[in-house]
Amino acid sequence: MTFYQILWTFFIYSFVGWCCEVAFAACKTGQFVNRGFLFGPLCPIYGFGVVAALLLIEPIREHWLQAYLVAVLVPTVIEYFVGWAAMKLLHTRLWDYSRMPLNVGGHVCLLFSLVWGVGCLAVVYLVQPLVLKLLAPLPVPVGWVLLALFGATALADLILTAIEAAKIPKRLQALEEMERGLRRISDGIGAGLSGRTLELWEKGQEKFSTQKWDELLGTLGSRKQEFLAQRDEMLEKYHAFLEKPSRGYARLLKAFPHLQQTEAHRRLSMGYPSPKDERDMILRRQEGNPLLQIRPVLSLGQLTELQDQAAGVYIQAELVDYVVRLAGATRSHPAILRGASPRATLSVTAMAKSIAFLNGRDYVIPSDIQTVFCETVAHRLLLEPSAEARGRTARDILEEILKAAAAPKVS
Repeated sequence: MTFYQILWTFFIYSFVGWCCEVAFAACKTGQFVNRGFLFGPLCPIYGFGVVAALLLIEPIREHWLQAYLVAVLVPTVIEYFVGWAAMKLLHTRLWDYSRMPLNVGGHVCLLFSLVWGVGCLAVVYLVQPLVLKLLAPLPVPVGWVLLALFGATALADLILTAIEAAKIPKRLQALEEMERGLRRISDGIGAGLSGRTLELWEKGQEKFSTQKWDELLGTLGSRKQEFLAQRDEMLEKYHAFLEKPSRGYARLLKAFPHLQQTEAHRRLSMGYPSPKDERDMILRRQEGNPLLQIRPVLSLGQLTELQDQAAGVYIQAELVDYVVRLAGATRSHPAILRGASPRATLSVTAMAKSIAFLNGRDYVIPSDIQTVFCETVAHRLLLEPSAEARGRTARDILEEILKAAAAPKVS
């Protein structure tokens, strides 16, 4: 291809890629969402991918197997690099394959790489010849003028987008500072309440006159009101900050909602229901509160009995040590800022006993602990920012810990 054809190919497939992303988002959300990272109707990752694939496949186009391997490799490398760069520079994900099998850091996965390979071959052998035929009647001078216009517009778009994107890490940092402030205020309220309550409890109500008791309660109430006033002020600032993003940032946020998620949000977010599920949810409400239609499958006594039986499952001391070692590994891991707490070890043990009970055993084996470890501990961890920037997840790290920690041999 000539340089002229390369430029046209880049812009054409960047636009086609944007159309595909918009169509996919419309099917998923039921509305128009500009899924491009740029403001204009371009997804450059598609343009770069197609151009690179065409240039690399052209010399081997007669060898289908080699061509397919290149078609798989090229978009995979580009997708990984862009995903990694977004995590490194913006501390966020533009897409996430972490729940897909055989993924690498959540940036790429085998299934989509194979799909990209098929798509690239279709473009190389079927679509691109048609594109060049349609482009041929366009006078070259006119084509260059249009390319200059497209290029200048895209460059301006890129600069504006880069300016908005550069604000994202600072915005996330500000949000996290506000959230930490809210947590400190909440902790202060709780500590004040519990401290004064314990003080009264230890001294004994009978030793206080009514006046003294009322005085202590009044002090406690005023302290509470002080903290609540601080909390309300912080909440007002927090919501004002969330509700007034710039127009550019708002556009990026609509295209990639998780750009504004702090660490706490990423842990707790369940996402949105599909339009169909949301519609069904509303319609079910017309028939009354769905919760009132729930019928118990167990009585309270039966449930308590099952809980007691599960709690009575035997766990050997060697397996208790195994749980403690796994938890300890999370506390010393370089990628983990805050590891599993003692409460986590209790939860892992209880869950392992439950798994054993459900499998008809009255004793725990190592695989019971391994089955529940990641699910029970992952949401409790706080990762180092540098680890997140590299695309690491709590589940990935916990699986590494499981592989590294030798399970005891029990009889």
